[in-house]
Amino acid sequence: MDYKATVKDKYGELIKGKSSCCDACSCAVSDIPSFGVGTPVEFAGLKPGEKVLDIGSGAGGNCLKAARIVGEHGEITGLDMTDEMVSEAKRHAGASGLKNLEFVRGDADDMPFSDESFDVVISDCVINLIPDKGKVFREMFRVLKPGGRAVIADVSSDREFPDELKEDEKLWCGCVSGAVPDEVYLRMFREAGFSSAEIPVKDYSREVSGIRLYNAVFRGFKS
Repeated sequence: MDYKATVKDKYGELIKGKSSCCDACSCAVSDIPSFGVGTPVEFAGLKPGEKVLDIGSGAGGNCLKAARIVGEHGEITGLDMTDEMVSEAKRHAGASGLKNLEFVRGDADDMPFSDESFDVVISDCVINLIPDKGKVFREMFRVLKPGGRAVIADVSSDREFPDELKEDEKLWCGCVSGAVPDEVYLRMFREAGFSSAEIPVKDYSREVSGIRLYNAVFRGFKS
């Protein structure tokens, strides 16, 4: 399966229908469709004036929340690989009247940003959809300023899914078979160069093929 093309097509279709992708998702926030599992903004400790990157920003819901917190002197950048999502996010941003955010089309594993560009990186239910997760963590570390932090809400599992389930398009795009255990997530933070990482919240979600799934928030810090 071509994971990137499959996910891109699936989420392009979802935003047109404004429907959720899986049972784990938190669905719409007001009239903005959301395909996430958590609230990374609430655990990011955002401050006025900070520059924030949202990886896989979708329709822009988390970006709008963050933009109101960092204020007019802060900057929010949403990154998404799906043209339809970027267009929808721009529409919501325009309707909000907020001037401190922008949306860019691009890939999480090859971000179009300079080194040390952001104070904070957030993401909501995106990294599980990417096969080379370690590359995403290295990119997060690269674009973060020293002293920066990454706050990621995602699906985790009690063990890795077998290869045949990773090839199931519905399970992969439904934020299921791309999930990895907590210890893998924390190891990827360390291997990317983060000085420390933690799990401030984790809740049981459901069980699929005998594998337990959780909605969790992971937080890593760059020295």
